[in-house]
Amino acid sequence: MLKMIRLCFLILILNSCSTSSYFVREGYKIHQDQIAQTSKCRVYITYQHKFNPSDSKELGTIKAEEPGMGVDCQEDYVLRHLVSDACSLGANVINITKESRPNFWSTCYRAEADLLSVQKVRNIKTDPKYHPDQIAKRSELGHRKTKEALGAGMAGGIFGAIITN
Repeated sequence: MLKMIRLCFLILILNSCSTSSYFVREGYKIHQDQIAQTSKCRVYITYQHKFNPSDSKELGTIKAEEPGMGVDCQEDYVLRHLVSDACSLGANVINITKESRPNFWSTCYRAEADLLSVQKVRNIKTDPKYHPDQIAKRSELGHRKTKEALGAGMAGGIFGAIITN
């Protein structure tokens, strides 16, 4: 029985080794020497906004995907990476085209976005749902759910080991 408990614990630990979102970039690559300081960059985050093609240029697209058993894949983590990529490319708008929030089947925030350079940003505002305080609230809830899911999985594994022996 002790062997089964150790095995369940080992599987849980190994499963959580690759715990952060991974990003699929299309149309661009970021090299280490290109990474911009996000504090010196102004990026607006919009959701499914229609931009005038004559006023904007798509610099690339990015997709944040789930690693499997994700722990460090909440909205705040993903959006920090999107902003970092946007700043590194010289984009001033992240237009999120698709997103999936954590749910029963997944503990991760997933998103697809276009990174744009828009000439006339005067009338562009970050969508209110992407203001830092809103992101922080949703991410904290996601972190809590992830911890609960990991705890339930561990308890279930131990309970299963006890029953089978």
